[in-house]
Amino acid sequence: MFSLLYLSSPYSSPNASIRAERVQQCQIAMARLMASGHLVVCPVVMNHEAVAHLTRQGGELSKAYWIAIESALATACDELSVLQLPGWQESRGVAREITLFEKLGKPVKFISADFVDPVGGVLGAEFPKSVHQYTSK
Repeated sequence: MFSLLYLSSPYSSPNASIRAERVQQCQIAMARLMASGHLVVCPVVMNHEAVAHLTRQGGELSKAYWIAIESALATACDELSVLQLPGWQESRGVAREITLFEKLGKPVKFISADFVDPVGGVLGAEFPKSVHQYTSK
């Protein structure tokens, strides 16, 4: 049976290129987790294009929107996996998600940022076979 993972990472930044890089790193993590047999949802990836469109139009998503989608997805998911990209410890969204999953009594795991980089940082290098070597409680 598949488990449904909620992938969390920092997203917000006044710098659009930082937001885009975070999305790309989440996409890599999602692909690796899916290849390991997990079903994965990630609000950062799911909402990035819409957020970019709203930003270009001078708008933004409210905190209430993020809280609502976090809550809906957390209810459906089996566990939270936090991708430890730079800024994850300062992210209010990540902190909210961790608190939400803890209140629901669901596991919270942490994935090192190394998970989205090839071994040794060499482009084209093989990734480690097991996702679990990067995941801890």
